[in-house]
Amino acid sequence: MTEHTAEAHEPLYNNDVAISPKKDHFRRATVSPQPRRPKIADKTSAILLPVVSIVADQQAVDRANLVAFKQYPTAHSLLVEAMDVLLPPLPRFLWTFENDTSTSSDYATFIKIIQCVLTDFYTLGDHSQLLGFQWCEIPTEVHAEFAIDPTTWKRSISNKFHDGLGYDSNNRSRLIMEGSSTYTDKENVQHSQDDTIKSIHASIELLDSLVRRHLSASFASLCLIKSFSLQCVCTSVTLSTTSLDPEDAGAYIHAQVRSADIPINYNSRASWTAIFELLVYLFTSLREQVSYPTMCVRIIQSISFNK
Repeated sequence: MTEHTAEAHEPLYNNDVAISPKKDHFRRATVSPQPRRPKIADKTSAILLPVVSIVADQQAVDRANLVAFKQYPTAHSLLVEAMDVLLPPLPRFLWTFENDTSTSSDYATFIKIIQCVLTDFYTLGDHSQLLGFQWCEIPTEVHAEFAIDPTTWKRSISNKFHDGLGYDSNNRSRLIMEGSSTYTDKENVQHSQDDTIKSIHASIELLDSLVRRHLSASFASLCLIKSFSLQCVCTSVTLSTTSLDPEDAGAYIHAQVRSADIPINYNSRASWTAIFELLVYLFTSLREQVSYPTMCVRIIQSISFNK
C-alpha cells in the first residue's frame, strides 16, 4: 500500500513534459463546509480577533432539539399538528385553534406569530410589538455617530445601507438584516463573505450605541446587552448575536446562535420547526432585552440607597 501511494504521487512524464497528478482537497468527516451560511475567511477572522471573537454555530444540539421553541409548549403543539394538515384547510385550522385561556401573554403572542407567519404571504411583521421594521437599503442612525468626525462635525465616511433594519419601541436599532443571494439555488460566496463582515461591523455599531446610553451601569450589566443580525443566503437564514466580551473589556463576541432553511413550498414544511426555533430564540432574547434597562436602573438605585 505504501509503495502504491508513493507511485501515485510521482509526476507522470509524456514526451519529456512533467504532468503533475491532480490533488484533491479532503476535509475531516467532522468538518462541515457550511454551505449557504455566513462566511468569513480565516485570514479575516485572525485580523479581527483582537477586537471581536467570532463564534461559529456552537448551539447545533440546542437547535436540533428545539430547546427555545419547546419553552412554548402550546405553540409547539400547534405547529406539530399543523404539519399533518393538508394545505387547503390549513388556514382555517390555524385560525380556529383553541388556545387555553390561562396561557400567558407571551405564549399567546407567539401562537399569533405562528398563525400570521404561516398564513400571511406579505406582512409588516410587527406581531410581537418588540420590533418595527424598515426594508430595502436602509442606513442606520447609529452609523452616523461613527461616521462623523467630532473635531469638524463633518462626515468622514459614506453611509452603509442594509437590506433591512429592526428597531425597538424606543426607536433604537436592534437588528440588522442582509440578503446575500440573488438566486435561491446558487450562492455567491464572495457576496456572503462581504455581507458577513458588514453585519458584524454594523452589529458592533448597534451594540456600542446601546451601551453608550447606559454608561452608569456596571460592566457585568452591560455585557447582558445584545444586538442581533440576520443573514439570508439563498433559502437559509442565520441569526447571530453581538455582545461585549466579559473576559476582555473593549472586545466583542459575535456568535451564530440559530440557523434554518426557509420552506419554499408545502412539501418542505418540516423546516417550519427550525424556522420557529429561530424566531422563538429571537423573541425570547428581545423580551429579556426589554427587562435589562429596568433591572440596571434598580441596581443603581439600590447601590445609591445603600450608600
